[in-house]
Amino acid sequence: MKNNMLRSLFLALFLTLTLAACQEERVSIALADIEELMSQGSAPSYKAAEKLAYDTLKKLKANNSPAAIEERRTVLRALIEIKLKFRQDPQAAVDLLKQLAAIAGPEERYKIKLSMANLFENELGLITEAVFVLQEVIATAEKEGRDDLDENYYRLIKDLFALRKYEQCREAVHQLSLKCPDSPYLVRSRLIEANSFFIQEEYHKAIALHRALLEEPLTPEEQGTVYFELGSSYQMLNEQKEALGYYKLALKGHKNPQMVQNHISYMQILLDNANVEKQIRRSKLEQAYLERASPENEHEMRLIR
Repeated sequence: MKNNMLRSLFLALFLTLTLAACQEERVSIALADIEELMSQGSAPSYKAAEKLAYDTLKKLKANNSPAAIEERRTVLRALIEIKLKFRQDPQAAVDLLKQLAAIAGPEERYKIKLSMANLFENELGLITEAVFVLQEVIATAEKEGRDDLDENYYRLIKDLFALRKYEQCREAVHQLSLKCPDSPYLVRSRLIEANSFFIQEEYHKAIALHRALLEEPLTPEEQGTVYFELGSSYQMLNEQKEALGYYKLALKGHKNPQMVQNHISYMQILLDNANVEKQIRRSKLEQAYLERASPENEHEMRLIR
């Protein structure tokens, strides 16, 4: 009886191992087939690869061995590529990236988060979701001392500006200046900060920030942008001479010289009209005094001239 029990246990173990080996072999074949189908690049081959990938995921669902987890990662990567290249379905790709992140290692998980942020920003237009992901990425980058911390801060700043969260945007600029004071993204971030004040009609604050930027080493294009923004702020304050002067300074380095020239022409017309009106008013005053001219009002005549 004892021998029969041992034989039964041995047989059960043998069958389990055999089935596992067969499943591993089938999965291995499926992975090779998926790769082969995707390499063909045609719509039918992509559809076949997609179906095979989903079938393979079902087979691997209950298996949590290290090998099976790695195979799931391979299948998920293939499905993500299919959703982006063939289906053009970035939302489905994001959902699959979330599944992949749950079983990925730290380095791959970091890259997955960056990919998700890219899809939210550039494909789906879900800027709020991109902000949440970038905040997670920045926290990881700070903790691990990653080189792309400043770049991710800059992306966050742009997204917060797009969402009109100006206070948060300015706080992010402040954090970037503290943590990455030598970053090449700092000038562009401060330009965004100054523009946030411009949009909120706090023109004097915008002017102060733009003038501070002129003390930094700027590229010709950056300098042209700063001069143009100064001109815009002074224009909004109805200080036309100052605006015209800065627009003329912006003309050399600005990436859109035609737009700058249009502003110069407009400011010049306003100033010319103002001068004409001033001359007309002056002539009218002079005429009025001349009509009642006398030695007593000669001093007044000199004053208006």
